[in-house]
Amino acid sequence: MVKELLTLLTMGLLLVGAQPENPKIALETSVNNEVTAGTDFLVTVRIDKGNLTEYSRYSQELPYGLTAVNVHSPNADFSFENQRVRVIWLKLPEENEVTVEYKIKVHERLKGSFALGAEFAYIKNNERNFVKIDPPVKLNIQPEPGLDPSLVVDISDFKKSVPDQTAIVVQDFAKAIRQEPELLSNGEVLVKIMVRNPEGSTYMKIEENLPKGYIFEEVDSEGGIVSYAANQVRFIWMKRPLSDPLMISYKLVPKAGEKQDPVNLTGSFSYSANGKSETVPFKEVAVNLTALTREQQLSLMQQGDIIRDGNTAQMQVTKKPEQMVKDQNETNRIISKQQPEGQSVAAGLEFRVQIGAFSKPVNKSIFSRKGVTMAVTEYREGNLYKYAVGPYKSYNEAKDCRERIVRNSSFRDAFVVAYFNGKRIPVREALKK
Repeated sequence: MVKELLTLLTMGLLLVGAQPENPKIALETSVNNEVTAGTDFLVTVRIDKGNLTEYSRYSQELPYGLTAVNVHSPNADFSFENQRVRVIWLKLPEENEVTVEYKIKVHERLKGSFALGAEFAYIKNNERNFVKIDPPVKLNIQPEPGLDPSLVVDISDFKKSVPDQTAIVVQDFAKAIRQEPELLSNGEVLVKIMVRNPEGSTYMKIEENLPKGYIFEEVDSEGGIVSYAANQVRFIWMKRPLSDPLMISYKLVPKAGEKQDPVNLTGSFSYSANGKSETVPFKEVAVNLTALTREQQLSLMQQGDIIRDGNTAQMQVTKKPEQMVKDQNETNRIISKQQPEGQSVAAGLEFRVQIGAFSKPVNKSIFSRKGVTMAVTEYREGNLYKYAVGPYKSYNEAKDCRERIVRNSSFRDAFVVAYFNGKRIPVREALKK
């Protein structure tokens, strides 16, 4: 027995000793050496961190024309902005190996070659250290089949050749989420709020307008300064808290002898970071926020879904009945405006002329001001709001439209796209149907 115990202890010492003195990082992709324009591919980063536990950061610069979306980043804050992927850990997971996954989307007009390098920064002995991927992973982009060759742009020229696409930023689903208020058995109402903790923030504020007939009762303010007056509550932070995201909760206690108004909460989250200030409204969802892991909380805020047992579940934003009616009326108005009389935008084969794609909706008057005289429709694909003229039943009609737009407007990069039963397909495939 003693011999077996000594053997186990020796094995344990060997395992501890096998941990790398310095972290090691490896990058893999779901493609070998080639990727097709207009598609995406998975990037897997494996970090053999050893016994590191404190603040660390993974970063990667992407060429213009490539965008990244988080898939799996345990206990970390994932962001993609200004062509940089950043994964930040305030505290690393306990496991020796950490795996991060994200998808890279390749713009449909690209061709050429690029290299995926990356850097892992960490703190050790109060000094910042760096590990780089060496050599970088090299990939070639094959043009999208069926795309007009005159529209294909080399990745090195994308920024200057396609200026309307270079400002794309992948936006979070929400920076502030309120759980649908929970009615407790004693008549009290429990409210839970989750907000992001922006890097570099110097000031944060949550404001909530509360219904009449209730008394506010603080439950958890995450160290914020709380004030309540005239049916409005404020949570204020004068310096950046440690937690990300922040979980705030409070109760609404019915006032005895008074009528309680319906619990229709309205509020906003404001913050100042890196010299900029922003105020965003809450998105209300029907999910128990405190029952989620931190990874699920971040997934919900970044992508609007959570991962349970390896499966992704989309979260529905809850709305008050009057808001649902308003939204449906607006949806009907947009659909009727987008569908030219006698034509369908979803059934069968159709062609459109795409003139822009943005991370946020834009006022369509910008297109007429820049010389587009035809009606422009807006539709959502993934994280982008796309704008197009059409639909047309034949490729030649769409091609003639594109030539007029290129000749008479500022949108010289307009190009023809094809859809079959509402699904985007390569133009070459559409021409065979």
